[in-house]
Amino acid sequence: GKKIEGLRRYAKLEKGDLVVLLDLKLSSQLMGEVRQRSLWPVLDVAQANEIKIDNKGGTGSLAYVKSPLGWIDLNDSTKRANTDSVVIFLDTFANLKMERVLQFSEEDNTLKLYGLNPPEKIITVTSAKGQSRVIHLGRMDDQKRFYARTIDPKGSEIVVLSRLDTEILNRTRADFESVTPKKDPKLPKEKLPDFPFPNEPKKP
Repeated sequence: GKKIEGLRRYAKLEKGDLVVLLDLKLSSQLMGEVRQRSLWPVLDVAQANEIKIDNKGGTGSLAYVKSPLGWIDLNDSTKRANTDSVVIFLDTFANLKMERVLQFSEEDNTLKLYGLNPPEKIITVTSAKGQSRVIHLGRMDDQKRFYARTIDPKGSEIVVLSRLDTEILNRTRADFESVTPKKDPKLPKEKLPDFPFPNEPKKP
């Protein structure tokens, strides 16, 4: 039901009139279960024309544009990204899944606490028609998973990405310019933590 005091929710049984206020942990767990895991509608990666990764402070930022010769580094036209590396990156970006959801208010300090104000990394994928999809990445939790936020004027959520998606989104220029192994479907299933997050920062 309606939220109160951040993540806490009112709840009511299907039969009966009793309304209760759930505690923070149970509210978060229940809301995490009812949400679809897809972060956004699937992106047609074949239409992607440009990849930009802007890191906080500029160090390590990179950009690639699609050309008849392949994916060219916008900062150095003599360098190209490995096509397989780009395909894996775009496929991951297009099919991002959220493992947990954390709601926040613009009035509090939550975005800064999770490294999202300002973001540690901004990834933008643009199509040949000029349509862009953007995600802001913050710090990682103790399981090496990004806290993230999509750029949606109506959005008020921070999500936790998977460890594997985090690893792929966090790749460097050297990773793009080398042959990247494909995702291994035999990777052990990650154990999802109970709320609150194991490394959730404390508000001052």
